[in-house]
Order: sequence, then C-alpha cells, then structure tokens
Amino acid sequence: MVQLILIPPRQIRRADLVASGSPKRAFYRLWIEKQEGRFCVHKESGASGKVLHRQVWCFTSFQTAEGFFLRRIKDKTNPQRHSPRKYSLIS
Repeated sequence: MVQLILIPPRQIRRADLVASGSPKRAFYRLWIEKQEGRFCVHKESGASGKVLHRQVWCFTSFQTAEGFFLRRIKDKTNPQRHSPRKYSLIS
C-alpha cells in the first residue's frame, strides 16, 4: 500500500486592490502559492463583497510567477489604463 502525504499550498505573496470611486466597491486580489513544486498566481475579482471571477496561472519558477504577479499589479494600478476602474493597492 502506498501512502500519499498531501502538503497544503503555502501562500508566498499577496496583494489586495480596490477600485476607488467604484459604486459597487470593486476589488481585485492576487496571491502566489507554492503547490507541489510549482508557483501558482491566483486571482479573485468581484464587487459588493462577492467573488465574481477566479483564475489561476501556474509557473515552474518563482521568478516567472513573481514577474507575472508584479505586472498584473502594475497594470491594474496604472492611472493611465483604459478601464474606468483605477485600482489602488491596500495591502
């Protein structure tokens, strides 16, 4: 008999953003988890306290995952972005 040992994912980095001036309090959460030798960037976004969309991107190295993570934050907090939602980093 083979016994499997499950190791829970470990959160490495996290960012919480909110869209200032959004009537429905839009939010965007990103975090990096280490899962079984991979580094996964998780995203949740929504409004009024409800998660409306989830997505995950997995990478083989932390450097690649962190680069993707930082680019997403930079894009969302860019005051010149074309979207009416301009996010601010709160944590």
